Amino acid sequence: MAGDFQVVEFITKVRDGVSPSPLEVKRFAQAILAGEVTDAQVAAWTMAVYFRSMAEEALFALTCAMAESGHQLDLSAIEGTKLDKHSTGGVGDKTTLVVAPLVASFGVPVIKLSGRALGHSGGTVDKLESIPGFRTDLSKEEIIAQGKELGLVLAGHHKRLAPLDAKIYHLRDSCGTVESIPLIASSIMSKKLASGADAFVFDVKVGHGAFMKSLDQAKELASLLVSIAEQAGKKAKVVYSSMAEPLGSAVGNSLEVREALACLEGKGPGDLEELVLALAEAMLSLAGIEATREDLAAKLASGEAKEKFLALVRRQGGDLGALPTAPFREPYPAERDGYVQGWQTREVGLIVRSLTVGNPAGGVEILAKRGSKVQKGEPVALIHAQSKEEIDWAKEVLAGCVALGDLEPQKIPLLLN
Repeated sequence: MAGDFQVVEFITKVRDGVSPSPLEVKRFAQAILAGEVTDAQVAAWTMAVYFRSMAEEALFALTCAMAESGHQLDLSAIEGTKLDKHSTGGVGDKTTLVVAPLVASFGVPVIKLSGRALGHSGGTVDKLESIPGFRTDLSKEEIIAQGKELGLVLAGHHKRLAPLDAKIYHLRDSCGTVESIPLIASSIMSKKLASGADAFVFDVKVGHGAFMKSLDQAKELASLLVSIAEQAGKKAKVVYSSMAEPLGSAVGNSLEVREALACLEGKGPGDLEELVLALAEAMLSLAGIEATREDLAAKLASGEAKEKFLALVRRQGGDLGALPTAPFREPYPAERDGYVQGWQTREVGLIVRSLTVGNPAGGVEILAKRGSKVQKGEPVALIHAQSKEEIDWAKEVLAGCVALGDLEPQKIPLLLN
């Protein structure tokens, strides 16, 4: 029982850089669940971890305790290696909508539970729910049945999935410790382990529009994600991708669904397809299928992956024919001649977050990306909004999000090592 657990002594030990044992971490988690630890004490512990980090054995114990704190999915009734893919968050990142049906079209089950928007970063559930009628709140029984019959499930996290993680995250958010890399890793993996997949591919974003600003930070997080997965008996791979600018052109829920549909026909933006192919290649290799990127591109062009996505939408009640469009659309023009030096990706994400409040069709299309040569007055973006007032506001704030210069900027690779 957790009743005799010495909470203050545990927090002090972490504060002083002494790694607690896995058993102590488990008892701390039990004490939180039992209501024997105050919010202030949990917040103090997160701050201690922020500055002192955590040993991998303790981190694994914490992750397991969070995964076991609520509902857990048993996917063993679904044949084959069940795959999942996780992005650490970005702007315009609609890869799940393409890579999941692409991989599933090879006969490999993809069972993915996703979250909503977080800060400047878009959420897969929000994108899916921009499709009228699309259900993301599937029961365990529905997930298993659909996984067996269709081999593809894209749903939302159940509120009782890893509830201990939700409680700890809320307190991290309130006391400035969200950026703790060990706690980010345990938060991600607690939900992944509870979701039941056999193997994971992690798309770890790097750059201005990502939560990990440097490749070193990204590698630190990736190392912990893979370590936790392997300790749990799961397989994992990592793809590092740049978030120096929005992925693709569309940023906004229904806009991103449309762009994903184009990519599912092999007609999407080059950077989006490049990342999709890299992720799909890594996912399929975890299931023992070696497919080249040329094979994967051909599968997109064939329409098989799109048919799998359309079947998913029908199965979950969606109507793509009713996908909403914004009543107001206006271009944002270049203020001078020159080359686009880049976009303030995080700020674009925040603008779109505002435009999509109560309006799934709101957003921004980036028409001229880094390196594009434009003339004064030429559209560099297209704003989708609910009102003329929103259009005017978006134009004003977008002015600080794009830089133009006389020299063509150096290309930033999308896939990083």
